[in-house]
Amino acid sequence: MYLGRVIETGPVAEVLRHPAHPYTQALIDAAPVAAHGGHHRTIRLTGEIPSPFDRNPGCVLASRCPLAEASCTTRQPSLVEFRPDHLAACPVTHRQPR
Repeated sequence: MYLGRVIETGPVAEVLRHPAHPYTQALIDAAPVAAHGGHHRTIRLTGEIPSPFDRNPGCVLASRCPLAEASCTTRQPSLVEFRPDHLAACPVTHRQPR
């Protein structure tokens, strides 16, 4: 959940092994390396946290996301199945091979 919106959901082990949303990836990156088997991803969020009261009509993470595209600022993504029972609100990660 980010700024009151569900951005990813699924079985805990699945989400931790295969995070599909950049925010989930950034949260995992914030944990000590030993917490996820020594594998370290490189998603970094930069910039100011947007106001929860004055949001753009698109993805709540768009202004801080290193993968954001122009469409991310104009369209709020819905949850889409990334893997069985694993949903994420990020069409950009759904196009990238994993």
